[in-house]
Amino acid sequence: MTDGPMGRIFLVLFSLLSIDAAAQDMQRIKDLANNFSHENLVCGAYYLFVSQCIKNKSATDPVATQYFEGGNTFLKRGIETGRIAGVSDKALNAKVEIAIEEMKRDTDNDCVNISVLYQQHAYSCKATYEQGPSTFADKLSKMGVR
Repeated sequence: MTDGPMGRIFLVLFSLLSIDAAAQDMQRIKDLANNFSHENLVCGAYYLFVSQCIKNKSATDPVATQYFEGGNTFLKRGIETGRIAGVSDKALNAKVEIAIEEMKRDTDNDCVNISVLYQQHAYSCKATYEQGPSTFADKLSKMGVR
């Protein structure tokens, strides 16, 4: 079947289809990384926001430090996976800034209203913190990435 002009056309078409499939797979990986990045950046903003609210109330509260460190973990994950997805540093920063501005609006820029943010982010961010990397790895594995 690969002999003659038709065979060569078949091989060219097959290789183009393989290249297209590989490009689609790569795009799916980038989309997955971009989504995971975004989740982590929003959670990082949330944790840092909570940390600052706790510090405003009690500068030496160790829970503020825990939230701050958790926020930094989220931001690191978000930046690393964002770069895998091809997101620019400028866009990564914008995502965090947008999330913080939304949190300020949602709380009327007053930490006394922090329960609004707890309701929106506490459960999902805790799950992302604890299970996010393994969930991300599982999704990649299902796509055939090892």
